[in-house]
Amino acid sequence: MLSKVFLFVNNPDQQEEITKFVENLRRQKVDVQMISKELLNDSFDIFNAINKEQTLIISDNSLVCNYLSAKGYCVAAYIHDNNRHESFSIISYIIEGFEELDYEYLSHIYNRCMGRPQTILETDRCVLREITVEDVDSLYELYADPLVTQYIEPLYKDRERCPSKRGSYRG
Repeated sequence: MLSKVFLFVNNPDQQEEITKFVENLRRQKVDVQMISKELLNDSFDIFNAINKEQTLIISDNSLVCNYLSAKGYCVAAYIHDNNRHESFSIISYIIEGFEELDYEYLSHIYNRCMGRPQTILETDRCVLREITVEDVDSLYELYADPLVTQYIEPLYKDRERCPSKRGSYRG
């Protein structure tokens, strides 16, 4: 579960919006840390102390984003007029503003980065979530019943050809 957000943003045009965003997250009991350019000081050593679990990093610096993403951190890039020319090519999540961001959306980003399935619907008796690799054996068991597959496409006949068995499933 997402519990910490690190912000490394140097766009002075958005300071008021960022301040409101940080206050909103803190009201939701999320630990938000701002990292200043001076603290980074052209060295990424500060990030070595950051636990990858339960943490999302948001930055408008392509070097920071690409470096941390390659190291396995959950990273979202913040794109604005001053950095649109930079390459964020390995970053899966791009943020263009902070006004509409909330904890739920950031949790979605975090869960995707960590390869965790999204919960779609939850009631007292049922949880509907995305299918994961761990569900494949149960799906084959379910699909063995001809009534289940009467109106839908069957699964791969050979389980080893199934994309999840070849490691191509991405959460």
